[in-house]
Amino acid sequence: MEKNNKKESVENIIVVVGSLLGVVIVFILIAFVLALILKFIVLPILPWMGIT
Repeated sequence: MEKNNKKESVENIIVVVGSLLGVVIVFILIAFVLALILKFIVLPILPWMGIT
């Protein structure tokens, strides 16, 4: 019985860590995509928007 409980708690920890990692990975991907959009879309447009 005790072994079962220990296994369950370990699985719960793995699930929590996995979901946290998933959230972190999603945030990193979103930041990466936003950086690419900024680099390739916003920066080339800026000179056309009345800076010159």
